[in-house]
Amino acid sequence: MSNRFTTWTGALLVAVFCAFSFTANAQTTLLTEDFETWPLTAQGWSFQSLDPLTGNSITPLNGSWTFSAVQAHTGTYSAYHDWYDGVFQSDPSLYPAYNDWMVSPAIDLTSAVNPMMSFWQYTLWAANYAFYHDISVSTVDPTTGSPNWISLWQDFNTGSDFVWDSVSVDLSPFIGQTIWIGFNYQGQDGTEWFIDDVDVTDYFSQVFGCTDSTATNYDATATDDDGSCMWMGSDCLTAFTAVDGVNTATGSPEWWLYTVPGDGILNVSSVGSGEDTQLGLFSSCLSFYGSYTDGDLGSNDDYGTALLNQFESELTINVYSGMSIYIYWDDQWSSNSFDFNITFSAAVLGCTDSTAVNYDPTATADDGSCFYPIFGCTDPLAFNFDPFATADDSSCTYCTGNVLTVDMADSFGDGWNGNVLSVADTLGNVVATATLTTGSAGTTLWCIPDGCDYVVTCDGGIWQGEPSWTISDASGAVLASA
Repeated sequence: MSNRFTTWTGALLVAVFCAFSFTANAQTTLLTEDFETWPLTAQGWSFQSLDPLTGNSITPLNGSWTFSAVQAHTGTYSAYHDWYDGVFQSDPSLYPAYNDWMVSPAIDLTSAVNPMMSFWQYTLWAANYAFYHDISVSTVDPTTGSPNWISLWQDFNTGSDFVWDSVSVDLSPFIGQTIWIGFNYQGQDGTEWFIDDVDVTDYFSQVFGCTDSTATNYDATATDDDGSCMWMGSDCLTAFTAVDGVNTATGSPEWWLYTVPGDGILNVSSVGSGEDTQLGLFSSCLSFYGSYTDGDLGSNDDYGTALLNQFESELTINVYSGMSIYIYWDDQWSSNSFDFNITFSAAVLGCTDSTAVNYDPTATADDGSCFYPIFGCTDPLAFNFDPFATADDSSCTYCTGNVLTVDMADSFGDGWNGNVLSVADTLGNVVATATLTTGSAGTTLWCIPDGCDYVVTCDGGIWQGEPSWTISDASGAVLASA
């Protein structure tokens, strides 16, 4: 077959995801294929492999479109495309990325009214590797002419990983024509694709809505599924209610909602489940953009060391009473159910600052009660005893002479303006000084050695008429004043 699969147009039509079901009053089946009978060429299907670098036809590699009994939606077999040809891809030039087509027989829409195509798909590893799955339509027979492929649906929905899900594609833009539908697998990135139960039906009356009876918004009057179906836990707005202790997730991805009973610490953990989970904690649904890593309260993939197979997830956060915690679980490798635990620990109030005097090592939440040491001399017998100090700083000194109290005053309240009160022995040696730098009053202590005579002077500044002072001994007797 010559290279006829390289012409594309930019049109992108709407494809709908949901469990797919039609119960219209009148309908005509135009094509059905369950992939139970191979080779498909006997039913009019055709296959093409292209070199993505040149666009030229090549012999299909191992791993291209074939049939498989590994996964089937119904029956025993499905159409299957592997992600590699069975040989280690050490040299990409020898094994170019796949661009493989599985093309339906001709489908006559010349008299159709409401033609729709549905099929079931199953993907592996979609959440971990880049991939490109495409459904396109050509109104030119690819086996005899140059096809004008128009892309109708592209799969980048990692939520379909490890699960059969249904796809519905509207074919009404091609009414009045004959078409061929191509299932195009591109890439060699680790993603496997299974297709089963392809159906093209012309429906003569339609009511759009959710047709899955297990969905929370099931519409019994709907004949055509419009992709609006929502299931408990499948959406942030339909989250399951989580409780303290063990909760069982039915699969993943899945949403749960926990309401915090009080201030404290919350632990959410799948450790022990044996599942390679991914966990995101959200304060609201508006914080979610498609990944567990969007969790504004935290996210975790592997809680421990990969070498020890610690692939489960765990998060611990501070919470407050009445807080809503939206829990999003994803499972990196499968959709198995698993148990996870929620543990709430009420807060123990106290001072949590280890540098504070009243630090409480048992406290889990600070209550604002912390107070801190005031350093100084705490010995009341010391010359420099500080009655306000709560922690001794080893600064205490002791007077072996006479402790005198000097009370200083200023009649104008602006200090002594540079004047200094001094006491000196008869040889002129100054043994103590004091001054009032600012304000109208001040007190200090002097330690004066035993002796016969001392001379007190107040001098050295301006406005000497303003300063006044009194010197008293330990008993309070005034020894001198001026």
